[in-house]
Amino acid sequence: MFRQLYLFYDNNTIFSHSYALAFDEQQFKKINEVLREYIEQPVPNQFFHRPYSNFQIFYTHVSGVFYLIIADLVDKREYIEEVLDKIIKKFQELFPSPSEITANTSSRSQFLDFLNEIHYELHPKIAIIGPVGVGKTTIAEILKGPEEARSIMNFAQSYKVNISNLYFDLWDFQMKDNFSPLWNNFVRGSDLVVLIFDSSNYNTKTITHFINLRNAEAKFSKILALANKQDLENAEEPAKIQNELDLPVLGISLKDPDVKNNLIAVLADGLNLKKELPAEFGQLLKDAEDKAHKGVFTEAISNYRKLVQICKDYQDFSYLGTFEDRIKELVVLKKEKEKKEELEKRKIKAPQQIQFSDKVAVRTLPSLGDEKKTSKPSVTPIETTKPTKKRKLTASDIKIKIPPQPQSKPEETPTLKPQPKPEAAPKPIPKTQEEKLFYLIQEKNGNLSLELCKQYIEKMESNLQRPLTDEELQKAAEIYSTKQTI
Repeated sequence: MFRQLYLFYDNNTIFSHSYALAFDEQQFKKINEVLREYIEQPVPNQFFHRPYSNFQIFYTHVSGVFYLIIADLVDKREYIEEVLDKIIKKFQELFPSPSEITANTSSRSQFLDFLNEIHYELHPKIAIIGPVGVGKTTIAEILKGPEEARSIMNFAQSYKVNISNLYFDLWDFQMKDNFSPLWNNFVRGSDLVVLIFDSSNYNTKTITHFINLRNAEAKFSKILALANKQDLENAEEPAKIQNELDLPVLGISLKDPDVKNNLIAVLADGLNLKKELPAEFGQLLKDAEDKAHKGVFTEAISNYRKLVQICKDYQDFSYLGTFEDRIKELVVLKKEKEKKEELEKRKIKAPQQIQFSDKVAVRTLPSLGDEKKTSKPSVTPIETTKPTKKRKLTASDIKIKIPPQPQSKPEETPTLKPQPKPEAAPKPIPKTQEEKLFYLIQEKNGNLSLELCKQYIEKMESNLQRPLTDEELQKAAEIYSTKQTI
């Protein structure tokens, strides 16, 4: 079956689409290394093919575009060449400029619908094998679509069935013979062989016969073993049967109400079809972009890394390159933001304006009219005491004693000795750049703390990308003192 398609242009992947799991990211990188020389120096219009691991690689280079298809080993080369030729023509019709396919346009949707049709043109085949009367035809009836069954000669019927939105041909053997030689033709070319048997009444030798049939006629196909009638009391456990057959076995019951969905899920796993991306994928992508726009880069990067892992797990490489590029962009933006925040922290901030906490009340001067209105000051009466009788002085009351005056020498004018000036305190010797700037600013009647001097110097050295000289410190002190004075 047609599993994966990759398109390269100018050595870049411009399109990838997967129908089923094939190569994971690491394996695909190895394929790229093997084909790198051919991609960079192609041989135009030549079709190449080679087996790789459990698959086949088909590739060609036309008009600057490199086309790579991965298919199962059961697919024939002539069928793939025909399919690839149709893909090239459709691509050139829809995309005159190859890089246009990277945009999510109606042309891209039309191309994807075309690929779905191409997938079924290869007629991927599911063959149901097993003993008579175990439920093979019942399974076909459950899974068939509205289309009429197609007869394969006189020994088989083919039904068109939908498995995970892809169409397959489901073959049902019509003859009641476990050992008919027509089983060989029935099994050949199958992408998946479904072996079904009755878990309540089975014969190990008969089951082994069908396993050997598959190994001989469709050794490159995948095989799926189903133990039917698990609803019966005497049904054997799948694990016990698995040990007997040395083959993985799943238990089913065709009477289960949800049997159709169960069968589709089992067949999808057997074919290794690519699973739909999980429901949280879209919300996770939206959250990643929202966080990126808000500048929460750490969380945005974490979300994108989760999305990348989901793409790898589900082998959906259509988003992988875009998400990885987005992570690189966000890492750069995160570093720029962190650097800017660090510079802001180290930036010297201007001192805040001084504000007084207490309000100063100012009284207005009185006007002339106010003076007339003012009342006369009240006079407080002074308390008086009763007068006392006056006593007259007599001559005896007046006694003056005059001491003798010694003969004095002429006064000598004292000579003042000059007092020694107090010695000025020794000027401290600055040890660091910030101390030098601190004392230089003080000498110029400025004022700046040691901490701010340190920040001032760090900012200037960051701008100059080198240490400051003494001359530059002197200039910085002059500039700061001038600004402070102004």
